Amino acid sequence: MSATSFYRAAGMCIMGRVAASSLNAIGVYKLRKVDASVIPVLLLGHYPVLVLAIAGQAVEI
Repeated sequence: MSATSFYRAAGMCIMGRVAASSLNAIGVYKLRKVDASVIPVLLLGHYPVLVLAIAGQAVEI
């Protein structure tokens, strides 16, 4: 039996406000933050699929 740590780069933007709800980076003109760090909680599932869904929504904004 063994154990290992597994870290996911999600929920990191909640450490400090860097993206608005419209995914605009705060303080930077015309930059949107579209990656796993804008997911506010850790979720079970495939993160690439979630990031693609976020990117699809960002295109519509």
